[in-house]
Amino acid sequence: MSNISTYHYPTTVHFGPGSSAIIDTHLKDQQIKKILLVSDRGVASLPFFTDLKKVFDRRFDIAVFHDFSPNPVSDEIDLETKKHFSNKPDLIIGIGGGASMDVAKALSVSIGHDEDILIFDEALGGDERIHSEKLIPVWAVPTTSGTGSEVGRSALISDSE
Repeated sequence: MSNISTYHYPTTVHFGPGSSAIIDTHLKDQQIKKILLVSDRGVASLPFFTDLKKVFDRRFDIAVFHDFSPNPVSDEIDLETKKHFSNKPDLIIGIGGGASMDVAKALSVSIGHDEDILIFDEALGGDERIHSEKLIPVWAVPTTSGTGSEVGRSALISDSE
């Protein structure tokens, strides 16, 4: 694990081979009971995802969401929000590429506020409706490089219509 690097922008980021193995260590310091894992179908079928889920299953109530398009749409977010609003996760972990990160961030907002995701469209002033105390924390585990979604504050979600 000596190749793991750390930087802060705007939150702490650990990166390098094997860095996903330290997630469990960081979770021990948190008051986490329920985790929502968000990942695309391809990543969710890989052995590393299964292994990571097994680690979490030992200590947490885990739900997995992977039923979204490569370019996520609002209906997918809104349906998942309705499933989790009454039983909110304490943490959402996005694992995968940009779509997984965007879906995790969108769910943090919509589950925390119990409103359809398009209400929060920044271009329409929806960002003013977001209250930070209602957001569900999101941890990002990117498996690709390029989108930078793991460090950005916005999510790209298309209108289903």
